[in-house]
Amino acid sequence: MMTRELKRTRIASGDLVFMYRRRSKGLGLVTEYIDDVSGCLGTDAESVFSTYESFISKEWQRRDKFRKEVCQNSTNQDLAFDFFIYNVAFKGRLKTKFAFVQWFKKPSTFAADGFHATSGWIPAEWLKCY
Repeated sequence: MMTRELKRTRIASGDLVFMYRRRSKGLGLVTEYIDDVSGCLGTDAESVFSTYESFISKEWQRRDKFRKEVCQNSTNQDLAFDFFIYNVAFKGRLKTKFAFVQWFKKPSTFAADGFHATSGWIPAEWLKCY
């Protein structure tokens, strides 16, 4: 009788990961994993993002100032910036789990052949472990 090995769904530091929805999936190593970005932002991520979205389009300068203030007051400015980028550009469920991935083989993007950066914060729901 063969036993089936269960894949772990949670990502942790040190895992080899890939972006499963891409044509070229890539290969990367998770060097840091944040289970909830709220700790980095200093307040609840959902309330920060709802405040950001509450600004109407004519108030883009106030909205941008708010985003910059949140990023500057954060303990990890790059992660806070990427939190806004991924949640504004890709609507749907709020992305609060992030992994810092060092890419050995860069994945493709939807508009180009590959990522330009060799490392960066990626929403954990976009990654799977090998």
